[in-house]
Amino acid sequence: MNKKVVLTIVILVLLVLALGGYIAYDKVYLQYFNEESAKTVINDVPIDVNDLFETGIVIEKLDRAYGDSNSTYFGYLYELPKRLSKVSELETSQLLYAAMYDDMICSDTEQYISESKVKSNLNNLFGTNAKYKAGTVTAGTSYIFNYDETTKLYTYKIPAPTSAYAPAYIARNISTTIENDTILVTRKVFYVEYELSGDGKTYSRANIYKARDKKEKLITLNLKNGVLSVDEVFAKTASKMKTYLYTFNLDVNGYKLYSIERK
Repeated sequence: MNKKVVLTIVILVLLVLALGGYIAYDKVYLQYFNEESAKTVINDVPIDVNDLFETGIVIEKLDRAYGDSNSTYFGYLYELPKRLSKVSELETSQLLYAAMYDDMICSDTEQYISESKVKSNLNNLFGTNAKYKAGTVTAGTSYIFNYDETTKLYTYKIPAPTSAYAPAYIARNISTTIENDTILVTRKVFYVEYELSGDGKTYSRANIYKARDKKEKLITLNLKNGVLSVDEVFAKTASKMKTYLYTFNLDVNGYKLYSIERK
């Protein structure tokens, strides 16, 4: 494949990931890239486009898991006590929760996730940086995953999904760089709470804060047709937002999340 074409694809993929949308078509892209063996050199480092795409998928999965305000792990990665946190230092239960999140089904009846699936998901997210340890995971009253040693299953029951207007952390990728065997993704993050209109039925405004402690308010914006313009938030307040650096190191099977640093 022509190198210019490859680089164009890289840019397009990163732009899509930066929008923070759910990548429902990842398998199609990955199949295409695998067939074409899309490799290029950036900053004198040979890189497979698949690796860049995979890091974006990992970030999307973590955003969904730790962005659920019904969970006690809501905002987990953005509220770590240490400025620099390695995955190997994080609590096992929080990591297992992220590994199970995308396979959860909202239902009034008991559901299950196999231990082998959880292990596989954990490896896809963190590689050898996270050590698997079986055990019940409690992430709030709605998120309790009971581990059964006999059946090797995690069982759970989740009644309803999170509201579209629940408090949320929203992040966007600002830049992606490559150094040696490391992919560095810089992200900007803000916290939002929605405000009901006078009728008490519809949401009309969004209050944007630097963090969940609400010590610093960045701006209040009117919703447009019930939707917050993330582009507008970034255009007006990006310089005041918190910045995080996600570091992916080359692992046994591709690049895996190694650490998160609050800048």
